[in-house]
Amino acid sequence: MRDPQQPARAQAQATARRRAPAHEEARTPGWVRRLLGRVRRVPRDGRAALRCFDAGSLRRGRRGGVDPRSLVFAAVDLETTGLEPGVDRVCEIGVVLFRADGSVLGEYTTLVDPQRPMAATAIHGIAADQVVDAPTFAQLAPGLERLLAGTVVVAHNLAFEDAFLAAEFRAAGRPVPRWPGLCTLVTARAQLAGPGFGLAALHRSLTATSFTAAHTALGDSRATAELLTALLRQSPAPLRYRGRRPGRPVPGPVPAPHLFRPRTHAPDPSATPNPAPDTPHTWRPRELTPRWGPAPR
Repeated sequence: MRDPQQPARAQAQATARRRAPAHEEARTPGWVRRLLGRVRRVPRDGRAALRCFDAGSLRRGRRGGVDPRSLVFAAVDLETTGLEPGVDRVCEIGVVLFRADGSVLGEYTTLVDPQRPMAATAIHGIAADQVVDAPTFAQLAPGLERLLAGTVVVAHNLAFEDAFLAAEFRAAGRPVPRWPGLCTLVTARAQLAGPGFGLAALHRSLTATSFTAAHTALGDSRATAELLTALLRQSPAPLRYRGRRPGRPVPGPVPAPHLFRPRTHAPDPSATPNPAPDTPHTWRPRELTPRWGPAPR
């Protein structure tokens, strides 16, 4: 007899793999890795092959690149109906605009009508009735482009957001935009040694606090912003941003407030996988070259 809890457990395991892929890579089943292969193959030189982002990096040193204090960052997180871009859809967006010192310039979050049956509700807590009157991604896309213009977009596992954003812009019949991007997962792997590189474990290790509202788009965006701020503040040598610089902000209104549909409650905390053990991360004596793909040892 089929276990009725099996789909929920499978979804939880897959979501845990998304958020903490480093220390569990070796024992992740092949079918999960194939599901998570939602971006183009990683080139042999370890560079990212992304559709929406020109991936930059943070490197130690006082020369080369740009002082992060001169930039505006946008931490982005998406909640989705599943793990397959182009099949599954975005159901929530969260954005936090901030500077390198941690000062928050603005926040944006909304539920999104995925225009398909909801799934993964046990993980993110978003039920079908919550998105009935929510805006579609096509309605949000113009304002989202203006919101992110002039920023370096930051995400924990940028490849995930990249694949879903590209699929959503194509489904909306819009050209896929191109922003400067920075991945805190790739950055942490290059700069730190530790037991795991999931967002919750890294945030707790570097900030000595646990973030609330995990698996809400705004909660994860806030945690990503705080993680990047901690990396910049605690690095043993100044970190400089190397990559395409953001362009000028696009004139026009940011996403219209009347379209916003924030969620009314957070998901069940018991559905969130436990982060890695409380073993603090340590800074590598020498940074590694940032690489996309399997975690360094």
